Amino acid sequence: MSTTQSIFLIFQAVVFAAWVFMMFWTLFSLRARDADVNGGLFPSTGGFITQLKYWLKSDEDRRNRLILLLLTTALFALNLANIVLIR
Repeated sequence: MSTTQSIFLIFQAVVFAAWVFMMFWTLFSLRARDADVNGGLFPSTGGFITQLKYWLKSDEDRRNRLILLLLTTALFALNLANIVLIR
């Protein structure tokens, strides 16, 4: 494995770790909101869907949606670059 490939792989791992963090942050915040609304410890399927709709439309979550979208796009772009450029 060349130095370029190693650096690229490390960069992909960092972006993936950030994406995983943001995804879990989002899922746990949706669960917490559903628990606040319904008062239950475990979210229901309908409650999750309701909170997901709210998350997709709310202005307070705009920054998190943008970060998650950018990280997802970056992951796809890095995977494509790995296929096309590196190999």
